[in-house]
Amino acid sequence: MREALQDLWTSLSSIPHVAQILAAAYVTYLLVLACYIVLQKREPVATLSWILSLAALPYIGLFVFYLFGPQKIVRQRLRRGRSREGMSTYDAVCPPDANCTELARVGQATTGLSPSTATDVDWLLDGAATYAAIIDAIGKARRHVNLEYYIFEPDHAGTAMRDALMERARAGIKVRLLLDAVGSSKVGRTFLRPLLDAGAEVSWFHPRQLLKPLKRPWLNMRTHRKLVVVDGEVAFTGGINVTDDEDDSRNPNAYRDLHMRIRGQVVHSLQLVFLEDWIYATEQGPELFERGDLFPA
Repeated sequence: MREALQDLWTSLSSIPHVAQILAAAYVTYLLVLACYIVLQKREPVATLSWILSLAALPYIGLFVFYLFGPQKIVRQRLRRGRSREGMSTYDAVCPPDANCTELARVGQATTGLSPSTATDVDWLLDGAATYAAIIDAIGKARRHVNLEYYIFEPDHAGTAMRDALMERARAGIKVRLLLDAVGSSKVGRTFLRPLLDAGAEVSWFHPRQLLKPLKRPWLNMRTHRKLVVVDGEVAFTGGINVTDDEDDSRNPNAYRDLHMRIRGQVVHSLQLVFLEDWIYATEQGPELFERGDLFPA
């Protein structure tokens, strides 16, 4: 190997001005990538960090940047734009006014959703309480259940949730389940088959593609949401995924986190969040969703 490298360098050295050519190529490489990174409008610290990494480690740095660096992909941005177009007709449930705080303005500018209100918020202090409350709400669903999770595992917690969804789907309730392809990678077809056979819809957020294993979205562009919306009237969100690792009734070393059960107009905003991700992941049209069903008065 060492001799081969020496032979390669000897061959390159025989090329006139090889050092100048390599230096020019290196500078061009840095300038092109630096311009690309700057145009992505990152935070200054992140921009400088990427440029220095690419300069110091041109090969490793370029590979890492390929996997984790790009912030936006044109096709994905267009798809998200199309999903939002179908939601532009929905009225703001709480338009900003003189009482709107600076934090509310920042939230609206970031999400595109107006500030909203909740009539009831219940704190759920651990996994066991959260799963029990969600399964109870699912069992009372009359029209639909929409779920989106980063981590959904085929263990006791996941099986209990799946079975609750399966029962409602068999009863004619519309069930939509959106899972992150990385966070929920342990979920397989065998686990999902009973749910699909019951009539539920299941989709994956940025699934891995066998023919394109290094395609960027599957690795770093994930959905980390933990969101459940039932009948457009009650929603659950917070920090608890569906896994025995967060079920303190079964695992004494379970992670401690918080979740919320919410009622009120803010549920409509959470419904919009789910629908945007669902339409984006499935490429279904916004016209599939009837406002009267998903956004009850």
